[in-house]
Amino acid sequence: MKRSQKRPLRPSGGKGFSLAETLVAVLILMMVTAVIAGAVPAAQKAYYSVVDGANARILVSTTVTALREQLESATGVVVDDSGTSVTYVSGDNGALSRISSGDGGIMLEEYLDYAAGTASNETSRLLVSDKAASGRLWASFDSLSYADGLFTVTGLKVFDKENDHELAGADKVVIRVLADRV
Repeated sequence: MKRSQKRPLRPSGGKGFSLAETLVAVLILMMVTAVIAGAVPAAQKAYYSVVDGANARILVSTTVTALREQLESATGVVVDDSGTSVTYVSGDNGALSRISSGDGGIMLEEYLDYAAGTASNETSRLLVSDKAASGRLWASFDSLSYADGLFTVTGLKVFDKENDHELAGADKVVIRVLADRV
């Protein structure tokens, strides 16, 4: 009768890893890599959400500052019936200016030759540049009113350009016109 001999798990000398041990190690590494690779998109989305939220709050503040700089020296103010645009003469450079809110953002139009008696040499730009808005955000307001030397901007909002999701805003901003002070 023959005795069955068992093969040793390791070759004589016991140096190195067996094929089975190596395959188990590779399998474990592949599973860990799959878990990490699955978590990266979620972490990236969370990161962009936090960054966009912070940038949106900064854009609200920057927009309020830009509106204040434009409107605090305004004279000859005329607000349109819809309340989404205001025309005025800038006390800074004497230009006829218009601020309006639309889907593309808050626009500033200036007629630089207005002080010379002609409304020509028009420039039109975003009130807050696209770079300042991090290229991914835009601001708008619901309405603007003017009474007793005060501008009231309601519904100032900052949106994500990709999905028009509102990220931050201010319900009401009041700007005092300095040109009315004596």
